Amino acid sequence: MDTIINKAYRYYNRALNLIDNSKVSLAKDELKKAVNAYPKDIDILNLMGVCEYYLCNFEEAYRYWTKSLKVTEQDNHAKEYIDFLASEEFDKLAINYNKVVGYVSEEKYKSAVHILKKIIRDYNELIEPYEILTMCYLKLNKVEEAEKCLDELLKKDYENLYYMKSKYKLKSIVGPKREDSKLYKKIKGLRNVGIVLLIIILILVLVTIIRYLN
Repeated sequence: MDTIINKAYRYYNRALNLIDNSKVSLAKDELKKAVNAYPKDIDILNLMGVCEYYLCNFEEAYRYWTKSLKVTEQDNHAKEYIDFLASEEFDKLAINYNKVVGYVSEEKYKSAVHILKKIIRDYNELIEPYEILTMCYLKLNKVEEAEKCLDELLKKDYENLYYMKSKYKLKSIVGPKREDSKLYKKIKGLRNVGIVLLIIILILVLVTIIRYLN
């Protein structure tokens, strides 16, 4: 039994370290292993719920926190988390989130962007709004805004799968940066050679003029 608990806590500690390094999606994978190994630990269940909350899987967050309370209610933060999910504040968040989903399904991306910016401002810890906002910007052909949004997503969840897919998509839209392209480097090299040759020619002309004057 001790071996199982120790194994679960190795996964749990890895997850904590990953969250500290803004790798929530990877932390969730480790916590799944921890829950499977020892499903009666409130710290593991609560942290799993927190990860699900960050990723906007609110029903899953509620499920893990409820499981945690079934283990014990004493000194258990799950009660506070569940109280938040039952609050008017969360109701407003859920209503706005559902509006975003509706606007996106209707291809009203500008309206979705407006609400997503508000959600991000008020609930900066959530990850999925950055994913949806990036997608909206891509649909609106706002490449620069999409890139900025992806950079913010990277700070929240370093190895986020959506980030990787969207970054690849952005590269296909924008193409390589001018300074990274082989053609640009070749032209730049030729231009530098041309400048050197021009300087040499000017020096030779100047020398000829000086000799002529002398």
